[in-house]
Formats: sequence, C-alpha cells, structure tokens
Amino acid sequence: MMQAINRRDLEAQTFGDRALALEILVLFTQQAPALLRAIAATAGAARGEIAHRLKGSALAIGAGMLAAAAAELEEAPDDPECVANVERTLRDVESDIAAIRSE
Repeated sequence: MMQAINRRDLEAQTFGDRALALEILVLFTQQAPALLRAIAATAGAARGEIAHRLKGSALAIGAGMLAAAAAELEEAPDDPECVANVERTLRDVESDIAAIRSE
C-alpha cells in the first residue's frame, strides 16, 4: 500500500526534526476536520479557496496525493467526485498520521 504521507518530504519540511514533524502532524489533524466541514458547507469560489488552503497544508506534511486532490477540487469546486476524492484521500492521510505517531 502506498503511504499517504511521503516520509522524505515530511523530513525535508521539518529538517529531520521528529518532534517538529509530530507537532505539525498533530496540528494538521486538528485543522483538517474544520477544513473538510467548510468544504461541505460551501460551494464555488469559496470552496475553491478552502481547497487551496488544504492543498498548502497537505504539501507542508508531505501528503502529495491529498494536495493533488485538493488542487483538483480548487479547479472544479462544484464537482461532487472531487469533494469525495478529497474526503477519501484525507482519511488515508489521517490513517498514515496515526501510524507515524505510533512509530
């Protein structure tokens, strides 16, 4: 199974500091549900802006597949399949974060 978070990208973003990586991952898990709720509650340009924020957050933790899904949603904010893809991919990221935290 492919990892939802690229460990090398995460390490590069956090300069190899595991404590910093864990802190950033915790912050992401705290913020992601609010972004997902906001995506569900909005449409059009407002949803696209939230998707853009999620894309940046995903890139910061090395979650390239989530960043790509968010970029697709940013371009097509009213496409229900794009919304569903972000939701699925975010669940994968959350599972991967749980695995990283338990290592």
